[in-house]
Amino acid sequence: MLTVKRWRSVHDLGMELLEVTDPAAQVLQGLSSLLCLVPGDVAGEVEVAPGRTPRITEIPELLRPMLHADVQAIFRTNPAVVYLAEHHHLSAARVEDLCGPAQWARNLMRRQLLEPNRVPFALLAGDLTSAGVVHGWGVNRSRPFDDDDVEVLRAFAGFLRRAGADRRRQNLVIDLEHAVSSGAGLVLFRGDEVIHLNGEAAALLERHQVALTTVLRVSRTALGPSQPVGALPTRRGAVRLRWRPALPGSSAVVIDEVGGGRTTLRSTLTTRQYAILCHLSHGLTAAAIGRQVGISERTVHKHLENVYRALSVSDRLAAVSRGRELGLLPVVGGCGRLDGTAAVGG
Repeated sequence: MLTVKRWRSVHDLGMELLEVTDPAAQVLQGLSSLLCLVPGDVAGEVEVAPGRTPRITEIPELLRPMLHADVQAIFRTNPAVVYLAEHHHLSAARVEDLCGPAQWARNLMRRQLLEPNRVPFALLAGDLTSAGVVHGWGVNRSRPFDDDDVEVLRAFAGFLRRAGADRRRQNLVIDLEHAVSSGAGLVLFRGDEVIHLNGEAAALLERHQVALTTVLRVSRTALGPSQPVGALPTRRGAVRLRWRPALPGSSAVVIDEVGGGRTTLRSTLTTRQYAILCHLSHGLTAAAIGRQVGISERTVHKHLENVYRALSVSDRLAAVSRGRELGLLPVVGGCGRLDGTAAVGG
């Protein structure tokens, strides 16, 4: 149970944190305040997304210089990450309380990242989002944490979570405002209901003869946090769909033409070339692409030469990379939609 004095310190620093509007400054102030409340050698905020290198902010930076290719695997051994995978929420705990002192002493993260910096003791709080992202805060130091330290983090973590939610909301608003100000379309969904459709989105969908139900279906089945961008082929070329998180229970899709409306699919590649580029992005050989499309391997090579020329590249890896830059890849719905030049509809 926190003393009145310590609770007031938590409350005062927490309220000051919520008044900071700059996202980067807010993160640093949150960690600085955490170190004031729970004295330690380093405080950090981390996000561990599936398939990505952990994003870490620290005061001071101790662990970042030691990060290497296997850091994702090392972070996944953290008992807090293992705990969150099952429980989704960790209010505050000493890491050894999650797995036992003996197991923590043998832990890969402790031995390879923490002990070399002489900060083997960790106090952590965090959450697992619906997208599978671990978002957490912690303090590390050379000596053990006591029960009061745990209670302080448990109380202050509420302010850290609120500040994090405010940052995500602000980043979302900035992202969507930028998309709309650049002339892109915007659709907001809640379940099967369209709660907002701006004029640009309506005009794009009408011009490309794409049903709104198609956008909804694609946003649910092919797009999301791990794959936020996809190209939707149409008879007039292609539209790019960019999934964005929105308010709880809803999602946003930003819609624009490939090349920002200036470079359509037909002025970049023919439909057959586009289909070959799509198969190429999946790692298929020329022979395998020929079997998929129904042409000879020699003809595939001829098409590839034209693809390279059209995209101003010299090899297949550069072609796929350029296709992603242009918004032509990945194709939602599969390359088979392109082989038959079928139109996109409801």
